[in-house]
Amino acid sequence: MLTFAICPHDVETEEGLKFWENFSQELEEKLNEKIKFIKFKDYFEERLSLSKEDIDLYYANPITAFRLYQRGYIPVVKLKNHNDDFILIGYDPTKEKDTITVTTIYLETHILPILYLNEFDFLRTKIEYVPTQEDIYYSVKEGKADFGVMYEDNYYAIKDKDKVPIIKKCQQIFLIFSW
Repeated sequence: MLTFAICPHDVETEEGLKFWENFSQELEEKLNEKIKFIKFKDYFEERLSLSKEDIDLYYANPITAFRLYQRGYIPVVKLKNHNDDFILIGYDPTKEKDTITVTTIYLETHILPILYLNEFDFLRTKIEYVPTQEDIYYSVKEGKADFGVMYEDNYYAIKDKDKVPIIKKCQQIFLIFSW
């Protein structure tokens, strides 16, 4: 039996979960091997599992993919036409404040300086962590944070008639990893 783990953001929406369950079944048929489909409650649970679980196949965000690479995993496939976008949401960045609060998921915090160096003065930025993409969105919407970094598919899945505007998008490529 092979274990197949999916990045939490990819299964937060019903549509995303269904896609990966179907993908897992198709993979099972093609490989002629039973597959145990693993999804994590949130990024914190995924991060904890990285050090103790031995997963055969993994569809991961860039930071998790890098950690897996350090553990000896290698990229085996890039899904055709399957890319994800980070979206930076927030209010007017020109507002003068002593501190800018950015809400994000723990693992993606490391990506912030790379993607958004021009948007933030990191000496005046306070990072707050939440467990899900939807929590990122509502933290910004409710004014608890000035900005939030989340994925495009999760942003569009949120039903809200007065959406918080998108400030910037940045594409990331996701890979499946194997031992």
